[in-house]
Amino acid sequence: MEDIKETYQIPKFNLGYLMERVDKLNRRAEKMGLGPIKVETIREYDKEIKRKIDPYFIRMAEIQIEGKAPKFNGWTFIATIAHEKAASNLIKAIPGIELDHKYRDAAPDCDHCKSKRWRIKTYICQHDDGREVQVGSTCIKDFLGHTSPESIAWQCEMLGAIQEMFREMGEYDGMAPRGEMRVSMKRLLVMSACAVHEYGWMSRAKASADPYDPKPATADYVSEYLFPTPRTVVPHPDAEDAKLAYGALQWARNLRPKEDGIFSDYEYNLSVISKEKSISLSEFGLAVSMVGVYKINKDKSKQMKDKRSNDYFGEAKNRYELDLKVVSISGFENMYGYTTIYKMVDPEGNAFSWFSTSHKTNLDEGETYHVKATVKDHKEWQGRKETMVTRLTVME
Repeated sequence: MEDIKETYQIPKFNLGYLMERVDKLNRRAEKMGLGPIKVETIREYDKEIKRKIDPYFIRMAEIQIEGKAPKFNGWTFIATIAHEKAASNLIKAIPGIELDHKYRDAAPDCDHCKSKRWRIKTYICQHDDGREVQVGSTCIKDFLGHTSPESIAWQCEMLGAIQEMFREMGEYDGMAPRGEMRVSMKRLLVMSACAVHEYGWMSRAKASADPYDPKPATADYVSEYLFPTPRTVVPHPDAEDAKLAYGALQWARNLRPKEDGIFSDYEYNLSVISKEKSISLSEFGLAVSMVGVYKINKDKSKQMKDKRSNDYFGEAKNRYELDLKVVSISGFENMYGYTTIYKMVDPEGNAFSWFSTSHKTNLDEGETYHVKATVKDHKEWQGRKETMVTRLTVME
């Protein structure tokens, strides 16, 4: 037997159907004492589908098919020719083989026994030295081993059928089922920020709380922005919208279980989808809520900060031991890499900030740490005094 490998790009929504057909073929192969076709997913990725308005995405899977082609004494099966299916022959070659065009009009003859009679199918075998023969089912065993001709023929056809099946299902004409369409996570969050700034946050449950006075949920506005009708007025996001969207994304990515180990399903699901570059329509409402809930938490945090102390701490260049609680985590990319911004407060309510590029020290939102840090500077941020620190280390 000779290993045959081929790679295909398949829309993920076709994969379940394809695997059902592969399993069916493998069950038959097992009954005939033949080896199975192996299917392995190498990676998944998003494919962008262009359109006049915002593009959408579909999730693709890169699939590797592995099987074994019959081989004996230097001869390998490479193709089946079906003579009765159409006006001309139909060619089913194993993956990776481009058959000589002469076989497209070849008669159903056997080069081995030289008998000229009607055959539904003939098979092409190739020697390691480049020779090729066209043989019938009764003669194929002389080239591929003295086993059942039917088993050899069927295994040959199975390889061709698998290739044809995956190639056909891999062809994508841009018409995905609506439930399989995906949208850019960043675009969705920015448009969610537009809706929240314009109309406030409205969850689906709250919007439908009064059946006599239903209101549009924030997700309804966002859906209309991303899939507009001719009458839709799509807003243009500004810097504040982008800032709110980015903050929500960073907040969700940094969600962690609380001190008591509690990590709600909602928070867990947010942390999972926040790492995706695109989002399916089934997760649409969850992704939109990321912005709304973050905005509520941010407003509450601001109200609490307004009630706290508003003083600077220490003197520049001096090093101190401090107990600091992390109240928010954000960050940004620049030419030097990713910088994480930790906003913290001490027990008196004084505000601290640490701009960190370190991968060794990672702090969690809501946690309090006993640290050593050097005061770098004193600055005001949005009307509040902040002590900027550097060289922060967590003490054991």
